[in-house]
Amino acid sequence: MWIRKNVAMVDLIRIKGFILNGHERTIRARKNILGLLLLKGYNILVNLLLVPLTLQLLDDYKYGVWIILFNVITWIAIFDIGIGNGLRNKLTEAIARKDIKNAKEYISTSYVAISFIALLICLVFIIPWLCINWGKVLNVGNDLESEISLLIGLSFFLTCLQFIFKIIDTILTAAHKPAISAFLYSISNSIILCVFIAFKSLIYGNLVVIGTIFVLTPTIVLFFSNLILFNNSFKRIKPSLKDYRIKKVKEILSLGVKFFIIQIAGLVIFQTDSLIIAHVLSPKEVTPYNIVFRYFGVLNMLAATIMVPFWSAYTEAASNKDYAWIIKTMKSQLRLFIGFCLITILMLIFANPLIKIWIQKEFAASHLLIIGMAVYTIISIWNNIFALLLNALSITKVQVITAILGTVLNIPLSIFFASRWGSGGVIIGTIISLAFFAVGGSIQTFCLIKSWKRI
Repeated sequence: MWIRKNVAMVDLIRIKGFILNGHERTIRARKNILGLLLLKGYNILVNLLLVPLTLQLLDDYKYGVWIILFNVITWIAIFDIGIGNGLRNKLTEAIARKDIKNAKEYISTSYVAISFIALLICLVFIIPWLCINWGKVLNVGNDLESEISLLIGLSFFLTCLQFIFKIIDTILTAAHKPAISAFLYSISNSIILCVFIAFKSLIYGNLVVIGTIFVLTPTIVLFFSNLILFNNSFKRIKPSLKDYRIKKVKEILSLGVKFFIIQIAGLVIFQTDSLIIAHVLSPKEVTPYNIVFRYFGVLNMLAATIMVPFWSAYTEAASNKDYAWIIKTMKSQLRLFIGFCLITILMLIFANPLIKIWIQKEFAASHLLIIGMAVYTIISIWNNIFALLLNALSITKVQVITAILGTVLNIPLSIFFASRWGSGGVIIGTIISLAFFAVGGSIQTFCLIKSWKRI
């Protein structure tokens, strides 16, 4: 017993030493990663519980409809025309310089601009919402038309509110506090899970109520997080109308427009799959596709958890011309990538039995879908390593070119392959679309690192 306690103590000291040794920027990133891993791990667990629970509350068909609808609603996120990502880089630079005045102006300007965009989107949406037959758009039966129309209206309005409140995520990331952002999502997911369990019999089969809970909960959490944070730790940079500056919009958008193009590409490449499957095949086929996507998505989420803290850290390091630190960090990311590849292969081998245990019902996805999703996961993690650095440095030319190319090809390729090979064909179209940046982005980054070594 005494030996075990001492071994545990030594291990604890080693872990503490690993976290607290090194460059100040690295230590801060490690602390964020540790916090994010704990919170994201919890979020993954909650999401894993939510999928089978939602499948119990809704049948496969309604669950597929909800996934399609949720993906369509999330399209609103791109209409910030890149303000969020533009703000992140500008705000990180201002914080690195301890320039509170500029930081406050950037934040105030972003809130005003995005609030205006959200209001405009809501007003423009009213007419199509009332006139469009959403049942036909989503390829669902007539019995669900009225439910779908009501849920789209409610979800759209709530998502527009989220659109404004989510600026706090950008601010937290720019301030090197992404773990707090993850904590907010942990609260949202926990509330959703508790509500579903507590009121299971009351909401059973009710697509409108279940969908509204999914969208309303994070909106409320984000609203209160804005109130709490801007009256406490972020009090000095609290947004106000008097700090709005039209010239700041131009500064943010000088970066933001490029990010906007990349966001549109991401929307087409990542969010249209469920719609294509619904129209070419059936909404019911969206369910197994989404389950496999979420299964491998755990790895994407873990990789993103480790990488996200480095966006602002890269921006800060580049501002200080600390290229040696960036190169060292990139090498660590690439070593980590090898580990993710090995885990992906193991998940691929045991996919069907593990998914069956997870969702607690019979499940057998096609080999093409599982293999395709594994390849997609590896390419996504690879791309994110390079995209994160290039985005942090506001180097977007290659991303924009490859994004446009991928966007143009994605939908026709996915439709073509889906008609021949089913839902597994859709992910093949996505893989081809991502391959352009997988090559171009990595070459650009390695050339950039080579130029730094000459300095």
